[in-house]
This record gives sequence, structure tokens and C-alpha cells, in this order.
Amino acid sequence: MPSTRPSFSGLCKAAASTLVAAASVLACPGLHGQEVRRAVPVDPDDVPVARAIPIQPFESPTPRPAPIATPSPRAAPPTINEDAVPPPVPASHVSMETADQIQLDFANSFYSRGQVDMAAPEYEKYLNLYPAAPALDRESAMFRLGECYRKIGNLNAAKNAYQTLLVDYSIGQFIGPAAYRLADMCYAAQDYDGALNYYRKASVRLTDPAVALAAKFYSARCLEAEKLPSEARITYEDIVATKGDNPYLEPSRLALAEILSKYGRKADALEQFQALAKEARQPQIKVEALVKAGLLNIDLSQPDKGAADLNKALAIPEIGDWKPIAQIGLLRVLYESGKYKELLAQYQAAFDDLPADIKPEVLILAANSKRQQGDFAGASTLYEQVIKDYPTSVYADEAKYEHLISLYNTDDPALIPAVDQFLAGNPEATKRDQVTLLKAEALFKTGKYAEAAPV
Repeated sequence: MPSTRPSFSGLCKAAASTLVAAASVLACPGLHGQEVRRAVPVDPDDVPVARAIPIQPFESPTPRPAPIATPSPRAAPPTINEDAVPPPVPASHVSMETADQIQLDFANSFYSRGQVDMAAPEYEKYLNLYPAAPALDRESAMFRLGECYRKIGNLNAAKNAYQTLLVDYSIGQFIGPAAYRLADMCYAAQDYDGALNYYRKASVRLTDPAVALAAKFYSARCLEAEKLPSEARITYEDIVATKGDNPYLEPSRLALAEILSKYGRKADALEQFQALAKEARQPQIKVEALVKAGLLNIDLSQPDKGAADLNKALAIPEIGDWKPIAQIGLLRVLYESGKYKELLAQYQAAFDDLPADIKPEVLILAANSKRQQGDFAGASTLYEQVIKDYPTSVYADEAKYEHLISLYNTDDPALIPAVDQFLAGNPEATKRDQVTLLKAEALFKTGKYAEAAPV
């Protein structure tokens, strides 16, 4: 005799039909204490029975580092794409889905079709009506609720959903993605302390090594922004030591070298820059590493090695803004090598094309070269040009002092009033003493002994 019991499919459709009808008249308080908009009734045939949403695993993020010339955060962290959302766990093989499972399926059906404005209230309803539902199901609903609000543009509600997930649960496949989402939001708001905490949590909870490495990299960026260079250095060293596919190797090594250089470990910094110059695949990073290696070689009294690095950088077409810095480096090499005539020839040929903020340093090098050649009058003219044209630059004070030296060597009568004017500017103690002695010697040299004695 044929069975009179309803089929499993018929029961699911009946339950879904009842749920849809109820959804059209009920208003349920959401997680945020506000009435949420109900979904428009749909045909029960559109409600899926299967609960799994086909979503791809994490994609490896593409690093977007900016030059590390300054230690503040530069590029925004890579955002976890929709593909990063872990799929919900399929329903258990039971004869009939429970009411909470049907409601979650209903919310997931909207979510899987990209109708996040319809999915959000259904996730809210599920979370409020079924507090005793399986933990993993509630985790997935909380995370997707946050995703819905994020895509709608309600970032406060999204943040609340992610935070609720982290407060209510300490383990699960959604902890890492939720922490990364919150870190991304804090980083965008320049809340680097908050971002640091979430990035650290994400780095140990994310299952995709590439995204976990991204979280670790941006935790180091946050440490730099929080003025914690020692901790940032340790994190960068850890990233540099990571084997295999490591898209953050180059920017991490560059940042590490910058920190070492800034805090006086120039030999260690040079080692990192040189390694980066050999292994870098990104031309911009290779150029920066070569230029900075060249400048460090000059500082460490290795001008020939410095010149070799700078010339390699100049030969790279993508040198861009590093070109004038490399050119100045080569002028410094010529000056340190005593090739003053060559320096003056190169300075005159390139000066007009140099950026304005670079010109005062080049003028100082040219003036010093003239003074070394005994052309004190020519040096004095260039020092005066720096003082007049670039009065607020860091090179103006140096030009004022060197100008006095040139006046002294040419027995210029304008020296004494120039010295008085310089001393009136309250210079640093060392230069004040030197200039005072210079004034006394100038008076003595001209036979003004009575005036020289008290000075």
C-alpha cells in the first residue's frame, strides 16, 4: 500500500513557505537593538535545501608596499576578498532540517546570490531566535552578517558583528578572518594600536599562510607607526627568514635596513641593502636599495663602492625620483675623493634640472670645492646664494658659517659685522666659540690688538 507520509522535499517546501509568510509580517530586533527590514516574500521553490555556499579558499594577497623612506605606514593592507570567507558547514544528514537550520539556509540563499541587504535581516533573525544553535552555525552567521553590513557600507554595524564573534567564541574557522577584517578597519582609521592587536590575532588564526604573512607584515607597519622600532625590527627579521613563496620579503628587508640605518647600525643596514639589491624583482625597490647602499658606502669611507652602486642605480630606467639623490651621491664621492674640478663641471651641467629641495646641498658641495681650490671669492658667492635663495633649508646655517670662513681668508672688511650678525642668531655652542675666535684672529691680523684682546 502506498505510504501516506509526506515526502522530505514536501516537508521542506512547507516549512520554507511558512517561514517566508512569517518573514513578511514579523519585525525582529537585531543585534544592534533596532528593528530590521524583513525580506520580501519569495517563491518557496527558490529556497535552497542544501546549506553549503560554494566559496573559494583564501587568495594570496598581492603586496603593495610603498618606498620605505619614512617609517610611517604606507600602503593599505590587502583586503580579504569574498573568496576568503569560509563556507558554512553542510547540514547533518537527518530526516528533516530543524527550524534554525531552515532559517540559516534562507539567509544563506540571499547571501549566495549577492543580495546582502536581504540577507542581513535574516541573519539577524537567526541569531536572535536561536541562541542555542550549533556554535559553528552561529559563527558563520555572525561573520556573514558583518560581511553584509560591510558591503552595504554600514561599517559600525559590521565592526559590531565581527567583535561579537570574537567575544563570544575563542576558536573556530571564522576567528582569523574576523580579526583581519577588524584590523583592516582600524588600519584605515589610523588606529594602529587597535590594528596591531587584531593583526596579531589574525596572524596566528588564519589558515592561509599568505594571508597570515600579510597580517604579520602589517603588524610590523603598525609597530613602526607606534614608535616601537625594536619590535618592528624583530617582526621584519622573522618575515625575511620565512622560506618559500614570500611576497613580503622585499619590503620587509627594505624596512629592516631602514631601521638598522636610522639607529646607527650602518654596517648591518648596508648588508641588508646589498642583499636586497641582488634579489629584488621590483625595479623600484632595487633602485632604492642600490642608492641607499651607495650612500652608506660613502658614509663608511668606501667612496669607490658607493659610486659603483649609484651608477648601477642610474642605469635602471625606473630610477624615477631617486635619480637626483644618486647624482648628489656621486658628487659627494667626487668631493671625498678630492676631485673638485670634476665635481664643479658636473654640478654646472646638472644644476638646472635638479629639484629645488636638492639644490642647496649641491651648492654647498660646489662652494666647498671652490674653497678647497683656493677660490674663496667664488665660494663666498655660492654660500651667499644658499643663504638668499634657501633661507629655511638646513643648509642655510652651514652656508652662513662657511661664508664667514671665506670672508676671513679673503681679508674682507665685511667679516666683523657678518660675525656679529651670526652670533646674534644664537648659534650652537661649538660654532659660536669658533666664530668668536675667528673674529678675534681677524682683529689681531689687522693690528687691532686692543679690540682683539677682550674678544
